[in-house]
Amino acid sequence: NISYDGMISGLVPGNNLLTDVTGCFDLSNSITVVRNQPEGGTLTGGPFEFCAGDSITDVTSILLTGNVGPNSQWVVTNDINIIMSLSGTLEEIDFGGNAPGVFHIWNISYFGTLSGLVVGNNLFEEVTGCSGISDSVIVVLIQPDGGTLTGGPFEFCVGDSIADHVSGIVLSGETGENSQWVITDDANNILGLPASPDSVNFDGGGAGICLIWHVSYDNVISGLEVGNNLFTDIVGCFGISNPLTVIRNQPEGGALTGGPFEFCVGDSIPDHVSGVVLIGEVGANSQYVITDSLYNILNLPTTPEEVDFDEAPLGTCLIVHVRYDGPLTGLEIGSNLLTDLEGCFSLSNALTVIRLDCEGFQGGPIFEMKISPNPVRDVMTLQLFYKGDDTPVVQVFDAGGRLCLLQQHNSHSDMLIDMNNFAEGCYFIRVQSALGSKTTTVVVVK
Repeated sequence: NISYDGMISGLVPGNNLLTDVTGCFDLSNSITVVRNQPEGGTLTGGPFEFCAGDSITDVTSILLTGNVGPNSQWVVTNDINIIMSLSGTLEEIDFGGNAPGVFHIWNISYFGTLSGLVVGNNLFEEVTGCSGISDSVIVVLIQPDGGTLTGGPFEFCVGDSIADHVSGIVLSGETGENSQWVITDDANNILGLPASPDSVNFDGGGAGICLIWHVSYDNVISGLEVGNNLFTDIVGCFGISNPLTVIRNQPEGGALTGGPFEFCVGDSIPDHVSGVVLIGEVGANSQYVITDSLYNILNLPTTPEEVDFDEAPLGTCLIVHVRYDGPLTGLEIGSNLLTDLEGCFSLSNALTVIRLDCEGFQGGPIFEMKISPNPVRDVMTLQLFYKGDDTPVVQVFDAGGRLCLLQQHNSHSDMLIDMNNFAEGCYFIRVQSALGSKTTTVVVVK
């Protein structure tokens, strides 16, 4: 403020208040007015394109020039200027967790303090203070979509040499420059990379669960190869569809041990087998089966021990175990175990139950038998020392109880049995006569 008496000269705009004004006057003290004019500056760089949702930090290379102001802040907005993130340095900006879309990077320089500079506000409408905003650098976040698969689930019986192919799979909603079908196990380890899932024959894969996926990707990805894990070993910009399940059933009837069993039937004494052991069976469902020697089903017991073989007619019965997945038709009394079953199943080996008419022969057999050589490689000689007049029947069973040879024996001479066509292993030689029966074992070697 200037106070004066009379006239003063020089008090005009452009003159210096202290040197150019003359007259009788006095000046007050001064009050300072600082006039700030911040400038956000100019950004050069980009535009950039990154893969969204890959959890990889996306560091941008941007040059800032011409900014004015003691304070500055990096700001990321969406395409309608809503603040998405704030960073103190360029290196802290990370687009790894953002969804796909178009984003802008800005610099704001300012004096003093600002209000409204928070995530969720509009950069140009809700931020107030002495500030300047730069131009923006565009960042495009892309995210391929593996799409949505519909179809299945599929279930096959594998290991039967019948080709098992899926069909009717529909893929929708996929985005990306490139795509690949992927077959994995249930731990997501890649088993195959087919051109289409329909081309895969699942019969050769063994029992288990497979998953069918579709992968869409942009540019180049690495690690998409057989043996790698679909979710941990692939690097790049990609998207994975939902999986479709392929269940591969391969039942195993298992291995039965026990017997061969031999009973006198028709004597009103219950005849039950014992000591039957089943190992190695695989499958959701199981059933024991009693058949005649031609595998015609006679009984479907819960266990073979519950069957009373005294109630059956003379002859040979077989005990078999069936393991199966899914529905099985034809497993009923009167059907044939080998020809009438339909479904995904497997049969065990058979155990033999020989049912004899022992009436009048409670004293046991009154003959002796001898085989040589034992072990045998080619031809075996069977000798009988027999007191009866009938012609005994000679049967040869393998270790699984299967009948391999049936022949009558002339009790007055030795019998030669050709074993050349028999596989290596243990066999049972049984001789049945009117006076009883006798069984011994022989080993075939090659």
